[in-house]
Amino acid sequence: MIRGVSKKIVTACEASLYELKAFTQRALRRFASAQRTQRTLFCTLCMIKRKFVLHPVMKVRAVFGVIMLSILGISCQKVIDIKVNDAASQLVVEATVTNTGEAKTVKLSRSVPFNQTSQFPTVSGAVVTVTAGNGHTYPFIETEPGTYISNTFTGNPGSSYSLKIAVDNQVYQAVSVMPKQVGIDSLGVEELSFASNTRKSIFVYYHDPEEESNQYRFVVAINNRLVKELFTDDDKLTNGREVKKSLFFDDDDIKLKSGDKVQVEMQCIDKNVYTYFYSLSQQQPKGPTGSATPYNPPSNITNNALGYFSAYTVSRQTVTVK
Repeated sequence: MIRGVSKKIVTACEASLYELKAFTQRALRRFASAQRTQRTLFCTLCMIKRKFVLHPVMKVRAVFGVIMLSILGISCQKVIDIKVNDAASQLVVEATVTNTGEAKTVKLSRSVPFNQTSQFPTVSGAVVTVTAGNGHTYPFIETEPGTYISNTFTGNPGSSYSLKIAVDNQVYQAVSVMPKQVGIDSLGVEELSFASNTRKSIFVYYHDPEEESNQYRFVVAINNRLVKELFTDDDKLTNGREVKKSLFFDDDDIKLKSGDKVQVEMQCIDKNVYTYFYSLSQQQPKGPTGSATPYNPPSNITNNALGYFSAYTVSRQTVTVK
């Protein structure tokens, strides 16, 4: 196994800096549960030096990765089985209000223990309302277990919306302000190269307004199939500029090819909702096997609930891959 991992380290040097970093993360995890010897690791470093002339930044990262592996190889003697205590079940909320004529939806469920299935039980019998900034309150009707719908209003950009959920003798509340709309100017598809690999990527073009800070979420569907990747952006570096945003995703089940129909939905979201989705996006796998330590992203809902309430504007466009 040592020889196989060493070979992967050498091969990674032919790849881009991104791939080398991803490999180092995977190798660290493999070495963390078994004994390893310094001698083999230093031999690997020698092989890298002999066979490749690296960019200085890549050389530093390669050396650092091997040193870290050597430390882990000596210090890790056994696998530690960590017992995870079950937390109390929490209400999970997915609630949205948009500026379109589509139904406004609130979905309620309960969290489950860490070691159980990810099938979250739905929550029925709740009293759900949304109150607009003008004082009008709109009731939501449960149309199926855990799903509450309202077709009686349309969100207005610049308005504030307050969500209230009463269930199981508990009350949960949240506030979201619908930002002004920023629309998609156009979509494009370009090929990106990573070492010897070439993949198509979607690009969205839009103009960011200069007058205020803006936060965005992008939802991508390929042939009506949603891409799992989470895409967020803000205007800290692009305020008032023309923006070209890459929506690259690495999904073995969905690969862009000629003839595919791509739909991009651009959501203008408030700061709290952006923080939620940005935090969630940081937990996405980085490379084939790497991922961050899971944690609950900060919610804008009171009473220790999980999830989010988002009042946002919508802009959609489609493009066909050539």
